[in-house]
Amino acid sequence: MRIVVNIDRRIRNPRAIALMAREFLRGVVASNRLYIRMAKAKGRPLPRVYESDVEWRREPWAGKFEEFEDCLTALRRGWADCDGLAAWRVAELLEDGDNAQLKIKWKVHPKTGEVRLFHALVRRNPRWDPVRKRFTGPTEDPSRRLGMGRQRRRAA
Repeated sequence: MRIVVNIDRRIRNPRAIALMAREFLRGVVASNRLYIRMAKAKGRPLPRVYESDVEWRREPWAGKFEEFEDCLTALRRGWADCDGLAAWRVAELLEDGDNAQLKIKWKVHPKTGEVRLFHALVRRNPRWDPVRKRFTGPTEDPSRRLGMGRQRRRAA
């Protein structure tokens, strides 16, 4: 089943877009957790993201639309972008009993104010900071670990 969601173009606030993306990705995390449990119950556990042959790759349709792929799609393709890798990693950490959540960051073009880049990470052991009014804690970047920096350098 494919679910498609459109975000109205009038929504320009990067924080609002990031909040929506994080909620959509929480659904992918829930799906991944289900797939992990089902595979384990059948005696054929899924490979862990870092032990799989999946690598980071930019989506060929980047800039046109965004797909939040689940771990089964990533395994079938052999690649995923940052959101798919982060959602997979969060799911496996949660299934291990660890505390983890998605972190979405972005860059804004200094002159136009347009959002140029969103990036998904894993926040380990998140803690709410009441002064900054946001979660803090160490982050993990599955994309970088699975080839993001190396592919960018090769393309240059």
